[in-house]
Amino acid sequence: MTQTLGIAHIVGSAVYGLNPENYDAMYRKVRALPVTKRSHLNVVAGEIHSKALARPKYIKLYAAMCARLIKDGFDGARPGSGPAFQTALLPKCYDDLKKCCKISETRQYSERRINEFVTNCQFIGELFKFGVYPKEIVWSFVNDLVNEHSCEVQVRCLCALLPLVAPKLSETYFVTRDMLLEMISKINSISTIEPDVFDDEDGTSVITEYSEE
Repeated sequence: MTQTLGIAHIVGSAVYGLNPENYDAMYRKVRALPVTKRSHLNVVAGEIHSKALARPKYIKLYAAMCARLIKDGFDGARPGSGPAFQTALLPKCYDDLKKCCKISETRQYSERRINEFVTNCQFIGELFKFGVYPKEIVWSFVNDLVNEHSCEVQVRCLCALLPLVAPKLSETYFVTRDMLLEMISKINSISTIEPDVFDDEDGTSVITEYSEE
């Protein structure tokens, strides 16, 4: 087993059953990983992201773990491993968002995949609340979803993201509150979202010194 596969196995086992009771122990387990390459960071980011999408009930815990890893870095890693992990994590969320923005009414997805799109937006929102996602990027995400609302999936994603990011964005941008009200008005004119969308628990700077593997 290569070191990268070994790291993937350890991270996967640590975050598979993440819950409030084992959170601190699992965080220490992940932080202690021998992360020395960018490929290792990508593996850690990918495992946490995929498990977060599969377990929306614990989305805040996954976001909190990411925020702590970015702040503290990995034990035994080179200086800057925290920001390097952030660089590996953010594109994984953005890639799913881009796929969501390209969905049209003619493209069919399973309900499970749709829920993953929605949960990804919730994950972005929670990361934003922890200061992981820059406000300018999240604001662009909101605008992308508003401008590409050609189907219900994008509307559901926007409704998942807005409640999490609107308060903080409103403190930052002078005109954000009015703009968000306009967005909500647009949403209401497009589709009626089921009230339990947000409560669905089941979900049915670049560090160049890291070597390439």
